[in-house]
Amino acid sequence: MYNALRHMTQTVIKGAGLLAYSRKTSFHATILPLGVPQEEENHMNRIFVIALASAALMPMAVLADGPQEIRTATTHSGLAAKAGDAAGVKMHLHHTVNCLVGPQGQGFDMSAGNPCNGQGAGAIPDTADAATKTKLQAAAAKARDSLALNDVGALQAAAGDVQKMLQ
Repeated sequence: MYNALRHMTQTVIKGAGLLAYSRKTSFHATILPLGVPQEEENHMNRIFVIALASAALMPMAVLADGPQEIRTATTHSGLAAKAGDAAGVKMHLHHTVNCLVGPQGQGFDMSAGNPCNGQGAGAIPDTADAATKTKLQAAAAKARDSLALNDVGALQAAAGDVQKMLQ
């Protein structure tokens, strides 16, 4: 088996201009000659390095993901609906609101915690689609209004309604 794997690693794509793998114990790949002039190959390598560096330095706000915040808000509204006491329901409803509106939004409360921290500016601000944004705003309003309730059953039912609105 070892000899078969060794032979395979020595011959994989050899000379095809793609990747060649070394026989070292750690993974190693190198670019084989592509048949292009050295100057052009150097230029392609510089472009590749610049693209990688740009991606690594890109601000996280550029990578904001409204759908991820929506999934997190949906999860927390579901957790709220299943919580056993009013404090647990309200905590998860606050999480839902925080994920939907973001740190600059109406009803955001950092003291309640923000499970969407680092995911963007909030699902509503990060969503471009008007219909989705309207749906999210309605869910956020329902969740905010529900925080005024004190009855566990009513809170759980409202949290379930918010979850359905987000699905």
